Amino acid sequence: MKLLKTEQKLTLIKASTRRHLTALKRKNKKYFLDKKPNQEKSFLGYKSIPAPEKLCIYGGDEQSADALTRTLRFIQDIKKYIPFQPCSIDFSETKQVTGAALIATYAALEIASEKSRYNNTRQSIIRLPSSSDTVRSTLCRLNFPKVIKSRISKYTPKSYKHLPIVSSTKKDYMEDILDYIRDKIYDGKLNPETEHVFGDAVSETINNVNRHAYPDSNNTNQERRWWLLCQVQGKQLYLAIYDNGVGIPKTVLRRTWVVDALKTSYPEVYQELIEKKPELISSGLLPTIRKDLKDSQLIHLSLQADVTGTKEKKHGQGSKSIRALVSETEGGKLWIFSNNGLYKFYDTKHFELFHLPKKLEGTLFQWNIEIK
Repeated sequence: MKLLKTEQKLTLIKASTRRHLTALKRKNKKYFLDKKPNQEKSFLGYKSIPAPEKLCIYGGDEQSADALTRTLRFIQDIKKYIPFQPCSIDFSETKQVTGAALIATYAALEIASEKSRYNNTRQSIIRLPSSSDTVRSTLCRLNFPKVIKSRISKYTPKSYKHLPIVSSTKKDYMEDILDYIRDKIYDGKLNPETEHVFGDAVSETINNVNRHAYPDSNNTNQERRWWLLCQVQGKQLYLAIYDNGVGIPKTVLRRTWVVDALKTSYPEVYQELIEKKPELISSGLLPTIRKDLKDSQLIHLSLQADVTGTKEKKHGQGSKSIRALVSETEGGKLWIFSNNGLYKFYDTKHFELFHLPKKLEGTLFQWNIEIK
């Protein structure tokens, strides 16, 4: 018999010891050999992106936090997967949809579908719910099945009984939208003062898209897209305008009045910045605010100036007029979503700030007033 060297003996002993220790660890451990590995959900070969049961981003409290998180994740998944693989956007289990979430989802579908065509990716599909006629009719009325197929080329607001979500890169539809509100919703009885407020609000929000939302678009209209949703629930008129730009938290720091607004709204932060870096105050540039304030606070900060750095006298009055109109409405609210921030305005003395658990790219304004 061949004699083993000392080193070989030690190696065999170590290997035997390891096997023994492994056997002890595995003792009494249960194994499920018939369990199948987790598989990605699919439908007819399409990657399934299931919509939540409640499509809603009206968050802030614990009760609505789950729906908000699921909805924002759903919107992010649309943008993440559709450009690169055919997907099935599955609303089959959705039982409730809300305005702000609808316009953000619609925008995500349009953006992702355009990218998929550019990438020569096979067209995605939408599965509508069979159990909820209300959700199904809402999605169809707002053109969800068409937007994913790029079958929308032009809008004629006057011809609609219910206006679908409007998507544009210019100011083409502003007058038509205001005419629709006046003639179809108010039956031609909208008083001039309220019509003027609507005009200021819609035009300023859309103008802000062109001025601030897309700073890296090289001034091409095709990239400065906005979406508008107008719907009636009971005696309340809801208007929502959304853009997929950089968001208020990034643009507000470029405004010349930001130092004064910070001093008024957040004196403690202002004082702390002076003590740490006084040169930033004197220069008017406050890049460190981004670290000291949350996105919701930066949204609030953006509303403190009546006139912005564009030096246009009327610019900035639209949001002020909206807040005045909302304050006069029982149950009226102004919601502003941007990146990870949410600002809710009730009246001049009451507002709330919330942190969103997931990012909503761009800026979404929504307000509701009573139809009188």
